[in-house]
Amino acid sequence: MTVHPLEPAAANELSEAVELLRAAEALSDRAFFTFGHRVEPGRDALRQARDGGAVERIISLVGHDPSRGKSFDTRVSIGGHKTLPI
Repeated sequence: MTVHPLEPAAANELSEAVELLRAAEALSDRAFFTFGHRVEPGRDALRQARDGGAVERIISLVGHDPSRGKSFDTRVSIGGHKTLPI
């Protein structure tokens, strides 16, 4: 089943984004998340989806890592299985 590009992030997508970010060793085990959502695709991507093309699902995660003394705001590509620059 294809997910519409504007559909909100599902729980499994948020979980997968967290797993990918943790696997990238960007966070300690103590890191916590305060917010997560699907990044809205641009108009070109929406046109591509309308024409039957796939649109990359990108999840934005915000939180804090007390072990590193840093907050974070990052994006993760679910389909690409990678973290992205903001």
